[in-house]
Amino acid sequence: MSFKISKTKLALYVSILLIFLPVSDLFYGNPLIKIAVNINYVYILGFIAIMVASKQMRIFGKSKILMLFFLVMTISTLVNSGIDIDKFISLLKMAIIILFIAAQWERNSQELISTVENVLLMLVFANFISLLLYPNGVYEYFMPNQWGGGEVDKQWILEQKNSFSYYCIILLAVSSIRCSALKMKIWDRKWLLEYLICIASVVISKSSTGTIVLLVELIYLALYRLIGKENRFNSKFMTLAISCVYIIFVSGNTALFGNVIHALTGKSSDLSTRLIIWKNSFDYISQRPILGGGYTFGDEFQSILGNLHFSSTHNMIVQIMFYGGIALLAVFIYTVVHLVRNVSIIKEQKIAYIVFGIVLMILIEGLTESLVGSVKIYILLQILISFTESEMLYEREVENGGAE
Repeated sequence: MSFKISKTKLALYVSILLIFLPVSDLFYGNPLIKIAVNINYVYILGFIAIMVASKQMRIFGKSKILMLFFLVMTISTLVNSGIDIDKFISLLKMAIIILFIAAQWERNSQELISTVENVLLMLVFANFISLLLYPNGVYEYFMPNQWGGGEVDKQWILEQKNSFSYYCIILLAVSSIRCSALKMKIWDRKWLLEYLICIASVVISKSSTGTIVLLVELIYLALYRLIGKENRFNSKFMTLAISCVYIIFVSGNTALFGNVIHALTGKSSDLSTRLIIWKNSFDYISQRPILGGGYTFGDEFQSILGNLHFSSTHNMIVQIMFYGGIALLAVFIYTVVHLVRNVSIIKEQKIAYIVFGIVLMILIEGLTESLVGSVKIYILLQILISFTESEMLYEREVENGGAE
């Protein structure tokens, strides 16, 4: 039996793999990979150009919310930093990738989801093997602090433990979307295998945040299986539920899950070290509340925070305000409201619960991780927006007798 794969599908696999490769010395230290990544951007731009020519720029309409997000960040960066080429190139690259995801969704949404899932499964599984073989890390990264000292951080295939928890979230999200879109069970054997690999990875690496996120998601899906099958998706009820989770998480330093996390990872879920960073971040944001400080990374970001050990604010909302103030936060809130409104309209309850469950994962992970500094979260948000809008369009066509 011969194995054949079309050139288009192979190009998509390679492109998605290069997009999701960690920006670490393990990969980007290789000059061949750097060349491949740059060639991939050329391919992405060419693909977008072809899609724009054939679809009358529909992909810009599909990605308009996230394009607005990048526009606000760009304006804030211009106001605060002037014309900083490195920052604008970084923002432009992320915007190009989102347009590429929107274009691929227009071309073949099922193939895009399958490709992203398989690529992420390969990366997460490789990371899981590296955890088993090298519990002390494949390599080490020294993180200095402002006192002249620092500490050595463990790094695996997908970098530091909290970084690869992002990969786990996106993997489970796209796998859940595949199941719900194909009208399968809310999870299948492949989803279960992926979940087990993800939860084992975060527990072995002692990622308390990642463990909390995956446990909450499992509880959420279990509750749906038990009591949610016949009930209409209620956005107000789920908003109340997620608010309660936030209150429980923050008050008492995750009092509800603290003992469970300590038993699984041997690590406290204490937030005291992050409180210093949040205070420094808000001090900085208070000086420029409307547009924030612009897109910032590297040594500049660390010096602003007053601690070279932290390369982010370790909170998604704080990071958003750091990048673009109240204006950018408003765009993000609109994005979440847009998704919740969409799933409250969708009649297929399985899809509604799946999408809200993914939003739940993002928001809980965002309590102690910045997320928005990475293109990965934008890819997931674009997939969610495209997925819910496509489902709404499909249901509308069915009602009008235009689809079977």
